[in-house]
Amino acid sequence: MSFLQNDMVVLAGTREVRVVRSTLEAESAMAGGFRPEVVLLGPGVHGPAEFATAMRSHPSRARIPVLAVSGGAGPIRLTLVSQHEEVAYPGPDELPGILQVLDDLCSGSSTPGWMQ
Repeated sequence: MSFLQNDMVVLAGTREVRVVRSTLEAESAMAGGFRPEVVLLGPGVHGPAEFATAMRSHPSRARIPVLAVSGGAGPIRLTLVSQHEEVAYPGPDELPGILQVLDDLCSGSSTPGWMQ
């Protein structure tokens, strides 16, 4: 995932991937109707817990997992940010889709438009 710079936020869906420069831009994209399967926060993104809390406050976004990405040249670590006990996500039905989106991003098997 070398494309993920410190301050980037990746909104990854099954058919579209959007990369923005801040959580504010991510919130704007989702307010405009984009619904990602998963949100990836680069290691330098400020306020990941606050962003995850804001996501949970919107019923249509509450089940979207927010993952913090860490790791340099070595293995990449994905950490679920601030899971809330009242929101059971990802559920067993959503997990295969989320894993497929992450696999596509990591393997390059599908080339999102922003990488072309």
